[in-house]
Amino acid sequence: YASEVFKDWQGDLLVGALEFRHLRRISFNEAGEVESQTEYLRDRNERIRDVEVGPNGLIYLLTDESNGKLLQITPAN
Repeated sequence: YASEVFKDWQGDLLVGALEFRHLRRISFNEAGEVESQTEYLRDRNERIRDVEVGPNGLIYLLTDESNGKLLQITPAN
């Protein structure tokens, strides 16, 4: 992630998990090693097919079901 909207996420990797049904944020240390992993949106129980960052810095998720959705992730405040 390389935008200003989620400042604490800069340099992190965002991955959609089809099987485990969540968005995963992976943070790295200065040596490029995984420092932490955080799971988001598990409560939605939707398969995350794709993750993209828009030109506005917001995060967009595409879910993978017959009623798939395009979700926009915005900061909490």
